Amino acid sequence: MLSMWVIGVGLVIGLVVGAFGGGGGVLTVPVLVYVLGQSAHDATATSVVIVGATAAIGVLSRIRGPIAWRTGLAFGAVGVPAAHLGTVLNQHAPEEAVLLAFAGVAFVAAAAMLTGAAPSPGRRTRARPAAPPCSPARPW
Repeated sequence: MLSMWVIGVGLVIGLVVGAFGGGGGVLTVPVLVYVLGQSAHDATATSVVIVGATAAIGVLSRIRGPIAWRTGLAFGAVGVPAAHLGTVLNQHAPEEAVLLAFAGVAFVAAAAMLTGAAPSPGRRTRARPAAPPCSPARPW
């Protein structure tokens, strides 16, 4: 029965990461903790592997698409040492604090998305041309 959960969750996480470009950790950590019974520390470490592998495949499938390489690599370069620091902090924090912090970050991200948080002043956004119906850019 456990393998059916793993397959189902893996499919959902893969769809979320592929469709939205990330966010799999928001799904994996709670499932790993509350459904599969992992500790918060184990779940966050496992989530990094799951989301990292899924994201790598997502990049490969979009390699010819409109990827902002400069932005992605800049975030990645800053994110790698920060991820290491986060791992060190995670290992020394009580599980309850890890889960509470995780929930707080998820809540703030959700609130920003729901309220349509505007870009910072002076940031220019490029209008993208509308994709034709049923194109690879808009499959549904």
